[in-house]
Amino acid sequence: MLQFHATSVPQVSDFMTETVIALKPGQTMWRAVKILLDGRISGAPVIDDEYNVMGILSERDCVLFLVNARYYEGATGTVEEHMSKGVISISQDADIFAAADLFRKHNFRRLPVLDGNRLVGILSRRDVMRTGMMMWKPRETDGAPFVPDNLKSRVEVPHIVTRPDFHG
Repeated sequence: MLQFHATSVPQVSDFMTETVIALKPGQTMWRAVKILLDGRISGAPVIDDEYNVMGILSERDCVLFLVNARYYEGATGTVEEHMSKGVISISQDADIFAAADLFRKHNFRRLPVLDGNRLVGILSRRDVMRTGMMMWKPRETDGAPFVPDNLKSRVEVPHIVTRPDFHG
């Protein structure tokens, strides 16, 4: 279990998953869908032989492929033809706040973690949540997290809107 000092900010390399199921661009889509299902994962980076990220194959990409396969009676293709390109990634040296900000701005479940251009891990929204809980150690009595003063300037608090009908 990771331990954080109250004044330290963990880097992505501290809480990313290093064992990554990755796909190759030339794999068939049928094989890729099976890999995602068998691995119980919602998507995977697509890498070349040097571990450079070329794209991401998401559940959404796979569902679209499967719908087209049914409609066109036997669609085929490779991962490269169906993957999402223009991947947003994060450096292994980035901190938890940079990661949280990317997840806040984009509707991703995972981000490839890079060292330069090479894939070195994967980061999920859940990894960030788990790390935040370990870092801030919410008090059991009131649920309010303790955030050290030197970190408060890094924490962005969104405007909260409540609607009366939500409080029944």
